[in-house]
Amino acid sequence: MMHNALVFLFFMALLGWMLSPPVYGQISLEDFKVTIEDRIAYFKVYDFSIKGMKTKSITAALQLSQNDVPFEGSFVKLDPIKINYDPALWRGEAFWFYFDVDLLMEWGDPTQPYKASFLVFESAKNQLIFQKDISYSLPETLVADTFKMESPDEERFQNLNLDDYYLVSLNWQFLSRHWGSYFPIKKADFTRSVAERNTFQPSSGRAESEEGYITLCGIDFPEFFQELYGFLYVKNSQRLKAVKEEFLYLKEKHGLEDRPFAAFIISAIQNTEYAIPSEPYGIYTPLEVMETRKGDCDSRALLLYLLLHDLGYEVCLMYSDYYEHAMLGLAYVGGGDALKYGGVSYNFVETTSAGWEIGQLPPEFTNLNHWSILFPLEPD
Repeated sequence: MMHNALVFLFFMALLGWMLSPPVYGQISLEDFKVTIEDRIAYFKVYDFSIKGMKTKSITAALQLSQNDVPFEGSFVKLDPIKINYDPALWRGEAFWFYFDVDLLMEWGDPTQPYKASFLVFESAKNQLIFQKDISYSLPETLVADTFKMESPDEERFQNLNLDDYYLVSLNWQFLSRHWGSYFPIKKADFTRSVAERNTFQPSSGRAESEEGYITLCGIDFPEFFQELYGFLYVKNSQRLKAVKEEFLYLKEKHGLEDRPFAAFIISAIQNTEYAIPSEPYGIYTPLEVMETRKGDCDSRALLLYLLLHDLGYEVCLMYSDYYEHAMLGLAYVGGGDALKYGGVSYNFVETTSAGWEIGQLPPEFTNLNHWSILFPLEPD
């Protein structure tokens, strides 16, 4: 009798376990789609539902990939959602994710299909409990308007020992098109450039830089920075020869005239990441801006000064102590906000983000009385 009772209890427990709702319930969604509007890709999940969920919370996420290779930086997780156990149906809000189309083009081949994966995790254990994949392609009109990245295997790179170089890929928007190419930076030049900046001292006085603060003795700040910028220009001009040659290659290949070519180069640097340097004297060297694809106002303005000056344009650096900001100045026929120096009108060029036109000052920097020109950069 005891044996039969134990068997009966075992089967009752097993039946109860089989009939009880699973820990993670039954998860489903009715609609998962991609729409593209104004060069933004929206990934939309509708009618996501759970039945019989016993866990305390879930976390929704999205992962993008191509040919089963996930894109680094494309994994996005939302905040956990609390789930109160109820054997009845639970229906969540719609989930929306979005990415810039230009970023998708940079990550993958825009002529090939992409994959988007909607993922649901059990929050406490970070355990994947649901996945829905969809395939999508970018519209042909966008792909046709996209400039294909120049291959690093092109003939012009064959004279370089690529083990000695960083091949830096830049991607940017210009004239409603997506552009991109590779720019060689010699590794040894990069290392020397950083070391020279770190040990720089002005010709008179003394400078120290620690944790973002600069201490000067025997020299004022405008004189110090003019000398520092001139030093960085002279030291790095020849080191960026291959970068200038690559821009000239693109100019010739695509038939760019001199005026739009200046805006073309400016746009390429505007599209790099804005970052405030923690390096000595609060500035990245021109090679650092190119190799890391990031910089602040004077770091980017100095790089553009170097590139455009050496390509034959009249340029200067503009600085405002009042606004604590720096910009490039470009002698450019076309109107707009400008400062005059030596009979030449230099248009302001905002370098810290994409979209600013030559001669267009951001509204918070429009008082020209607060601006001055650091010119020339080269030592006498």
